[in-house]
Amino acid sequence: MKVVLVIIFIVVLALLGIYFILNPMGIFDLIIE
Repeated sequence: MKVVLVIIFIVVLALLGIYFILNPMGIFDLIIE
């Protein structure tokens, strides 16, 4: 079960990384809002 959690965690980090590369200011907008 822990393996599934690790995979999900890696996928989330990967998506956040891609989002940050495509839209660097987007994360700051999310934090502000």
